[in-house]
Amino acid sequence: MAHLHRVFSWFFCLSLLLWVAVADTRAEGAAERVVKVGVYQNEPGVFADRSGAIRGFYIDLLEYTAAKEGWKLSYVFGTWAESYQRLINGEIDLQVAIAHTPERSEKFDFTEEAAFSNWGQIYVWNPELDALPKLKGRIVAGMKDDVYFVRFKELLAQLGIPIYPLEQADYETVLQTVADNDADAGIISRSAGMMLEKQFAIYKSPMLCCPVEIRYAAPKHHNADLLKALDRDLRILKSDDESFYYQSFNRWYEGGTRKALPKWVLPVAAGAAAVLLLLFVGNLVLRRQVRARTADMEKEIVVRKQAEVAMRLAMRNLLTLQVAPGVFWLQVPEAGLYILCGCPSEVVKHLMRRGYISNTSKDGVVFETGPNVILLSDMLVQNGGFANLAEFPVLQ
Repeated sequence: MAHLHRVFSWFFCLSLLLWVAVADTRAEGAAERVVKVGVYQNEPGVFADRSGAIRGFYIDLLEYTAAKEGWKLSYVFGTWAESYQRLINGEIDLQVAIAHTPERSEKFDFTEEAAFSNWGQIYVWNPELDALPKLKGRIVAGMKDDVYFVRFKELLAQLGIPIYPLEQADYETVLQTVADNDADAGIISRSAGMMLEKQFAIYKSPMLCCPVEIRYAAPKHHNADLLKALDRDLRILKSDDESFYYQSFNRWYEGGTRKALPKWVLPVAAGAAAVLLLLFVGNLVLRRQVRARTADMEKEIVVRKQAEVAMRLAMRNLLTLQVAPGVFWLQVPEAGLYILCGCPSEVVKHLMRRGYISNTSKDGVVFETGPNVILLSDMLVQNGGFANLAEFPVLQ
């Protein structure tokens, strides 16, 4: 009996040790969840420093949540285009510093909370390039698949401003291209510009574009728990002005405040939208006026052509006869024109003899036909006789 008791005790101890070992293994496995994170060079938000370590504002926030959740972060570095393609292919679990757009929401799942609000800043090599119309026919550089570059090209196309786009791998190369005068202008995120603009001989233009929210994203229908955990911490951190969120923000952006967008941005954007609306309406009104004027001109052209046709037909019936030496009769019946060229003595007799003057009546009124235009001579006496005699006092 004592022997059986010892066997049972040993069996119980072994079972307990086995259960503890399994539990420790499961706990260790849960704590060692590996999360592949897509990163690219976009200082100060996310970047690889000289030693190869991944750092930045978005990395601070991610590692804050990862430490609480027990995630082991495995960073996958590449260009933005490479990171974007890895997210599409599902080769990574999470992508940091990605702009949220309706089009991208159809491809990926995003955090509900924005980590930062950003917009595009245009840099130029010539300070005179300070307005969008001046970029017409110019070379504009931007990062491949970058939301600011894509939207800026769409905006210029809508405004009818053609450019020559030049794709680059990262923001630094974009600014270097502008500094080398290989491009007239370049667009990068304003947060990256805060860190990079001092490194290049370029000008910061007054042109801004395309405000967006920067978030974290995961492949569609995957890793919802990662996004949920990030949302939870972002919501809590952003509600406290003294939290780690603002400490990190101030560290990387040199005194940034809670408000990512300055107060003047919305009024300026609203004013720009109003100006664009006025230009659009003015363009419509101008088009209508041009169409109306064009229609009037077309009508005028038709009337003129009809008059020319009528004149050509009338000229075909033009009759010119010599009534007497130095006296001619010219008539255009379609125009109601009967011209006597010269008015010497006894010209009426010659006209009556030829039938150009005769008695007729119309509506009970009797009258004589004859010329309704007389061309007189510049000289009163020709060949010893008076050239202009008052035989038609009314016409003369």
